[in-house]
Amino acid sequence: MKQAAILAGGRGTRLSHVFRDIPKSMVPIAGHPLLEIVVKTLAQQGIRDLVLFTGFQSEQIESYVGDGRRWNTTIRYVPEKSPMGTAGSLMQNLHHMDDVFLVVYGDTLFHVDLNHFLKFHGHSRADVTLFLHPNDHPYDSDLVETGSDGRVTAFHKSPHPKGTFYRNLVNAALYIVQKQALQALEPRIPLDFVRDIFPEMLQKGCRLFGYSSREYIKDMGTPDRYEKVHQDFVSGKIERGVLSHKKAAVFVDRDGTLTRSTDYVRKLEELELFAFGGRAVARLNASHYLTVLVTNQPVIARGEMSENELRQLHNKLETLLGQERAFLDGLYVCPHHPDKGFEGERLELKIDCDCRKPKIGLIKEAAEELNIDGARSWFVGDTTTDMQTARNAGVRSILVRTGYGGRDRKFTVRPDFEVADLEEAVDFIVAGYARIRGLLKPLVRKVQQGQHVVLGGPARSGKSLVASTLRHMLGSHAIVVSLDHWLKPATGRGPTVDQRYDLKAFSSFLQGLSSAQELVLPYYDRHTRRVDPEGYREAFRLTASLVFEGTIALTIPDLLQLNALKVYVEAPPAIRWARFQKEYRLRGWTQSAIEDIFQAREREEIPYIERSKASADFVLTLGELERGDTE
Repeated sequence: MKQAAILAGGRGTRLSHVFRDIPKSMVPIAGHPLLEIVVKTLAQQGIRDLVLFTGFQSEQIESYVGDGRRWNTTIRYVPEKSPMGTAGSLMQNLHHMDDVFLVVYGDTLFHVDLNHFLKFHGHSRADVTLFLHPNDHPYDSDLVETGSDGRVTAFHKSPHPKGTFYRNLVNAALYIVQKQALQALEPRIPLDFVRDIFPEMLQKGCRLFGYSSREYIKDMGTPDRYEKVHQDFVSGKIERGVLSHKKAAVFVDRDGTLTRSTDYVRKLEELELFAFGGRAVARLNASHYLTVLVTNQPVIARGEMSENELRQLHNKLETLLGQERAFLDGLYVCPHHPDKGFEGERLELKIDCDCRKPKIGLIKEAAEELNIDGARSWFVGDTTTDMQTARNAGVRSILVRTGYGGRDRKFTVRPDFEVADLEEAVDFIVAGYARIRGLLKPLVRKVQQGQHVVLGGPARSGKSLVASTLRHMLGSHAIVVSLDHWLKPATGRGPTVDQRYDLKAFSSFLQGLSSAQELVLPYYDRHTRRVDPEGYREAFRLTASLVFEGTIALTIPDLLQLNALKVYVEAPPAIRWARFQKEYRLRGWTQSAIEDIFQAREREEIPYIERSKASADFVLTLGELERGDTE
């Protein structure tokens, strides 16, 4: 394919009050007309024979672009005297076109691997291949329905009927076309690809296929979209979106993390998005991270749901996300289940597969298709199965306290980080992690090999996130030791802060460090407020640094006697109060009970906090960690 038809006849009515008397294809992007950028993009990929179908202010386009020789292209013009729709002029001038050619809309900015697009077209033996992608406004977009092989089965024009759920798969207005297929159609005026040509081709049994990709392509039909595209171009986001560019991703579990249910959902009405779910995914969409859903769905193998029913369920999920201006870059499902004995089960799916978490088949598939860099990626989930999956895949893990909150205990694996919910996880991934690392750099330079660190400070000040980030910075042999492991069961506590902990058992733990090859850490369940004395086991070297953290850590004599750097972590009261409320709401407490316990805790902690700050070598103040985005 060496030729492209560029549809540059649009007037740009919705942009006219910003750019008067300028065709849409000539609006400026970083000082250059959009059409110039499009021509250069095509030329860089070997498409140098360009046919421009012009209309409004066509002389302005011809005056600037000329014959295209300055970009090493050949440009011909086909002006229309009156509006003929997106396809009218092209259909009347097919004699200018090659047997196979690309159709580009002149108000669209894109950076797409066209060779990969063309390979898909050839492999599918398609008459037309449409470039498809998810976007953040599917509710007012024309959506395309495809089969598992990518063949287009239906078009759904906006607005969509209330109560219907479609996959967030949007026609991006970039097509590879076989001329012969268009020649078989009757040319009419006006004529539109989406409204007229594609439905007619579908009705005639033509082979229309959808090529789904997350590469960058956006139209600039409104002032808001123009501003967004301009910013994406200036920031380099468009360049980073190309298929060959390695991307960071956040792998997200479904049930208990993004949606409310911890059990497997079997009916459409059972699926409910967390209130924060859309906001969290939208924040990832605005960052440089891809959002990839990975979920085990053994309901298929057990015969409790069909593939089509699950597809409808995920269409609903994408619709709910779309209503929050959010979308998924990828959705990967394991339908298998190794155990037999379910009524109606499907034996062909009752296998020990490579894709069921904690195995990493889904992660590998997504990484290959989306070109994901695992070293910069994360996994967010609510179960130890998710945490083990992250460890097996070599990506950083975050356990959320929604859903199971790690209480499934199927695997004795500790998460790299733990937060309240998906929204907090996204805030940390997008901005908090890098900001905490920046704050910790001066401290890390002072930590000698084998030296320990003790972190103390008020409850909900961010100590656990600081401790976990510090562990990552100190290296693979560093271990976080939280005093919360030694919290007593609810029935065995005394009235003061230090009497909440089994400090005798913690002292024994410290005394055993000199000869230990393995650390045995208890597991404290926040919800049941019970203790498993052998919750976790961690390999230990005497040269390893331990990062102790807890509200009273800097007041415990045994810790103060260690050769350790002592760090006091604080945060504004409003931030701590917000975190405290979120934590106890997850536990099912009422607002009045939360207020009472917060005030009581604040009073009880005062003497410990004052002593902690006085004994610290460093004071670390954490403000808002939620804003911004870091590459």
